[in-house]
Amino acid sequence: MAGALRNLSISAEAAQLIVERDGIRALVTAATTHAANAIVQASHSTRSRRKDGHATRRACSHTKYLDNAIVQAGVAGALRNLSASETTRQAIVAAGGKEALAMATQLHADNERLQAEVAGALRNLAGVA
Repeated sequence: MAGALRNLSISAEAAQLIVERDGIRALVTAATTHAANAIVQASHSTRSRRKDGHATRRACSHTKYLDNAIVQAGVAGALRNLSASETTRQAIVAAGGKEALAMATQLHADNERLQAEVAGALRNLAGVA
């Protein structure tokens, strides 16, 4: 969903529809839900020992999205595109967009694409309280 909205948000008409249909809230929710799942999964991973004595880690089967940088990059890209418009910046901030972007950068500090998308979005949102 996030990647599709990122691509669609390039068009001014599509961006307006995204905003009108509460797409900003949906994007922020997607980012924070996936981030929360990653935190839960990381904290619920299990340690075990192989026969050769080396420790291994595996995630519990009831969690998903440990590596969700693709989703986060899609959200950040969509928010970057949407934040190019003055009228949507306030809506993004009000929905918790800055916080979602900050969380994504912390969870995926090693993902260059995500970092570039977040940097573009935060640049556009600078000065919006």
